[in-house]
Amino acid sequence: MRRRALKATGRARRGAAGRRGILVRWLRARLAAEDGSVLSFALILLIVMLMVGGMAVDVMRYENTRAELQSTLDRAVLAAASLNNTLDPQDVVNSYFAKSGLKGYRLNVDVSQGLNFKTVKATASAPMPSMFLNMLGIDRLKVQAKGGAEERINKVEISLVLDISGSMEGRKLELLKDAAKDFVDSLLTEQSRDMVSITLVPYSGQVNAGKMLFDAFNVTKSHDYSYCIEFDSDEFGDAALDFTRARKQVQHFEYSSYSYSPIRRPVCPAGAQDHPGEGGGNEKFAITAFEQDADRLKDRIDELEAISSTGTQYGVKWGLGLLDPSARDVVKKLARNGKADPAFIGRPLAWDDPEALKVLIVMSDGENTDQYRISDWAYDSPEEITLWNDNTLWSYLYYNVWYPYWGYFYHRIVRASQADADMLKACSAAKEKGAVVFTIGFETTAHSADVLEQCATSPAHYYDVDGIEISEAFSAIAATVQKLKLIE
Repeated sequence: MRRRALKATGRARRGAAGRRGILVRWLRARLAAEDGSVLSFALILLIVMLMVGGMAVDVMRYENTRAELQSTLDRAVLAAASLNNTLDPQDVVNSYFAKSGLKGYRLNVDVSQGLNFKTVKATASAPMPSMFLNMLGIDRLKVQAKGGAEERINKVEISLVLDISGSMEGRKLELLKDAAKDFVDSLLTEQSRDMVSITLVPYSGQVNAGKMLFDAFNVTKSHDYSYCIEFDSDEFGDAALDFTRARKQVQHFEYSSYSYSPIRRPVCPAGAQDHPGEGGGNEKFAITAFEQDADRLKDRIDELEAISSTGTQYGVKWGLGLLDPSARDVVKKLARNGKADPAFIGRPLAWDDPEALKVLIVMSDGENTDQYRISDWAYDSPEEITLWNDNTLWSYLYYNVWYPYWGYFYHRIVRASQADADMLKACSAAKEKGAVVFTIGFETTAHSADVLEQCATSPAHYYDVDGIEISEAFSAIAATVQKLKLIE
């Protein structure tokens, strides 16, 4: 029995070994048979990878060519669309491509222009031979670009608010005049005829409205030396000018200790006069509203003199108010009486007019100052009004009034901090209405620079300048107002 069991066990082991040998031989045969398939698959995979890599190269070449074509096209149409460019727009576009180094390109240029606009649209294409895609039967790619540019002078209303306070005297005022006159020449051209208006608002401690504009308000008039109007603090947050509110006329006096007669630097900017209204000297500091005669505006700028203190809030209020449609009837009256250009009857345009661009430019060289007035009891007769034309406040007090009583003769109506707050309220009102607000700090203090930057539409709309940089600021603003823009 035991021998039979051992023999059975031996036969089982030999059977298992045999089966393993058969499996090994079968696996070896299969592997030998599939060596060719694996190699073929590897070769196919390599070819596919090369084709994909080659396609990527051709795609990159295509994109580089397209970018160069588009860049050349954009530069060409921008130059061709400039209203200052007198060359044929088609020739301008062609010249850009001729100098680009591009080969085999085709151009199609479409030009549309009128009195106040020029639009140039163009398409360009160029062939690019393929390096790898030809393996797929694609021998070349067609690169295409299109674009357009337009310069359009819309109906533009600009309020130019300029600081003529005492600190502007001398070099700074002369630099301002040159810069402002260049600005006027840049904006008022034949192409802008009847489209662009400029309102000039000189300010010092106050703003002289001029007699006709002054008479449009409900003002209690006390003298004829100048034409400034008092505003209440609550008005600065409103863009509109309120012509019905009862108001006082700003007093004619000088808050200084100089001992000349008559006074030379009154709170309300006006020319020196021995008698009220004589010689028209008061008008040379007055607002010039809705003008497009560049020579007339430049003459008014040349007449400006440094005078009195700084009340930028009044300049901003007037500049904004004369952009608001509430002034439309007054502008019509000014135009019919030769104080504004008749072409601008119907302005200021509505704030939501899609063709209108309203721009407020505020320039200052210093901080707002406290504002003072003569006490009412000392300014309520023709004799007293004449007295303050003949004497500066502190000179008169020093020589004629016992020291303990000086404080009875004057009072402060606005602190500098309140002036800043009122100014920023007016700036906010302008921005809320959609006006573009540019500000220029001309060799100013850190505090004034901060207030001016807050006033501007954005920090990029504020210019902090020294010396002749003021011309660069005005040039940059002019370029922005009439800027070119890509339209496709």
